[in-house]
Formats: sequence, structure tokens, C-alpha cells
Amino acid sequence: GRVVTVEPVPHLARLLAATTPANVEVVNAAATDHDGGTAALWLPPGDRGNRGVSSLVRRDIHSRSIPVPCVRIDSLGLRGITLIKIDVDGSELNALRGAEEALAGDRPALFIELEARIGPLEPVLDLLAHHGYRGWVLPGRDWLPLSDFDLSGHQSLTAHVAEHGLLRRSLNPFRLRYVNSVLFLHGSRHPGGAQAAAPLRGRRG
Repeated sequence: GRVVTVEPVPHLARLLAATTPANVEVVNAAATDHDGGTAALWLPPGDRGNRGVSSLVRRDIHSRSIPVPCVRIDSLGLRGITLIKIDVDGSELNALRGAEEALAGDRPALFIELEARIGPLEPVLDLLAHHGYRGWVLPGRDWLPLSDFDLSGHQSLTAHVAEHGLLRRSLNPFRLRYVNSVLFLHGSRHPGGAQAAAPLRGRRG
């Protein structure tokens, strides 16, 4: 399938463009709710964007910003989108507002990192509910409806795990998970269904 990656950090976008397969297109921009102009991408001290905590939303870990271009997902001319993955550290609502045509038309699966410690979850959940989406989480071996899982409470209780880094979390003998990834599927779809397992791709049209 075709993969389109929206990456705001300039040197990471260049690296992706130089090393990914031919079916991957890299757009050097931040996914927002408008096209054109620039936004301030905030970075921690001494970080060039490699740590994965850069954000359009300034937090106490950030000290400086760089200007990055803005783009809506809907303006990329994609058709037949099956999956959108979003990891934008607090800018989820604006990224989704810029993809509302895709949500209404293609109804792709959405895999979104949501962090209650960065911002309120309700605006994102309300927008997706408006478009007919239901959330699912995987705190253990089985998928659970997000409506039956207290994501904010869970993150508050396991926030210390998030500070350990991916490797230490993977090697944790107690396998305590910090859940911050939510799968959203449209309508009555559920994890494990044929449509839910479709590959990530988009066609220009």
C-alpha cells in the first residue's frame, strides 16, 4: 500500500525521505486544522526533535521553538485511506479537525496516542463520537471498549512507568502497561475484524 507520513521536524523528514521505501511519501509539515503559514514546534533543551516529545503545545519540558509549515490531512488529496496514526503530543484535536473530510468519507481506522497529562481527552473523544467512532484499548491480552476503561485514571496511576522508556517498559517483569494508544473504529467495527486489520495506505486522487 501507499504510506504518507507527515513529519514536522525538518531533519527527520529528510532522513525519512532518504531511507524509506518507494511507497512512502514524506510531507515536511505539521498536521493541523488549516493550510499555509507556520506554527511553533516546541523542543526540550538540547533536543533537535529526536526524542519524540516535540509538540505544537508548549509544556514545561520545552525551552525553544522552530517554525514549521502547516497542512491539513484533507488537503493532501488522498482517497481510500484505511488507517491514520496520530502521535502529536497534545495537538490531536487540530490534526483531526484537519481530517474531518476523510473521517466522514473514508471512515479509516484511527490509532491515536492520547495523554491526559498533556491535555483533556474529552474534546477529542467528543469529535470522534460525532463522526461515529468508538475507542478501544489493549491494557492486557484482550481489547476493551474505551467506554469501559478509565484511561485518565489508569494513566495517573501508571505515569511512573511512562518515564522508564520503551526498553525498560518492555523488560518489566511485571509487565505493567502504561496505556496511551487508543484504536478508534467506525460504527460497529471492532478489533480483529477484517476491515480493522486493513493495511495503512492512501491513494492520491
